[in-house]
Amino acid sequence: MKKSFFAERTEKEIEALKVTRIYRARGLVDTLLTLDPTTEALIVQQPLLPPAIMRRDIPQSESAKMWFKHGTVIKASQPRTQQDAYDCKEIPVAMRKRDLDSLQLRKEETIFDVGYSWFPVQGPDRRTRTDFFCFVPDSLRLFAYAETKTGGIVVTPYDDARKVGKEGARIICTVPSRTKKQPRYTVELVNVPTEGITERRAIPWGIRAEYGKAGEPLHKTFSFGYKYEHDNRSSDVYLFAPHERAAYIGVIREFWKGQNNLTPLEMNPFMLLSKEGAEFSRRAHNNLLIYDPTTHNFKGGLRKPYLAEHAILMARLCAIKGHDATFYWDPERDGKLKDYNWSIPQKENK
Repeated sequence: MKKSFFAERTEKEIEALKVTRIYRARGLVDTLLTLDPTTEALIVQQPLLPPAIMRRDIPQSESAKMWFKHGTVIKASQPRTQQDAYDCKEIPVAMRKRDLDSLQLRKEETIFDVGYSWFPVQGPDRRTRTDFFCFVPDSLRLFAYAETKTGGIVVTPYDDARKVGKEGARIICTVPSRTKKQPRYTVELVNVPTEGITERRAIPWGIRAEYGKAGEPLHKTFSFGYKYEHDNRSSDVYLFAPHERAAYIGVIREFWKGQNNLTPLEMNPFMLLSKEGAEFSRRAHNNLLIYDPTTHNFKGGLRKPYLAEHAILMARLCAIKGHDATFYWDPERDGKLKDYNWSIPQKENK
């Protein structure tokens, strides 16, 4: 059972709101942004998943799992070699802005991308890294919980002075569980850029995480454990989960506030999130149902969006609003990340 901080409306609670049915994907983002989240909700009558993967004999839940793990992603326009990275003057966020703003050239209803990917330019582990759009808000929500309810994410750098300049630091973090009565997870981030030198430009492309004795969250195992015939992608792609992303945000905070070191932020390979992006995600969790004739979760074939559909919705938000208004954090505009509102929308008492 999830902790109360992560509570969301159920299908029944959403259907009890003032519901509007939507019969096409175009305009869905703006409609969700303009409704009153305390009293209104949407039911989407058309699938959000790509039509090409939809089959009558396969439940949408299975199609969503397949697309989440094997669907299209936006590829980073990054340096291709270590030397290219050393010579590159752009920081990751500048590349990310260019890449994700390309979504604005496409029609909302044709966007089905689930994440952003890049590849290492040095070291033996050359697996492609994938950062999912839906896990951007999930990790920020987890970070907010840690900061406001548990004393924060504990960050312990383990810098090998001989290697940290070229390979980055190994940093051990403990991140709270979202499940009641579960211990913290130990997440060791590898290849973290912490020094302001030329070599830092190559380091973040190889970032990855390892888990301690408690193992990885069940959420990660469940989300990425789906197998189907000819499935080889699990061996050549590293998939980031919310706890790893939250751990890196904790590293940014620790080095910035504790050491006045902005390198982890400047060389951050992960998308962050605007306040508006967080609000959109909150509404997608609390004010949106999808009609699905293959589901038996709730009367009338209604269900909440699956992970793949959340990812698609976040990509479409970026297409409508642009990178800077979605997957970018501006402290002056957005305030502190830990202060974003993730609660179930309620009317304020006057």
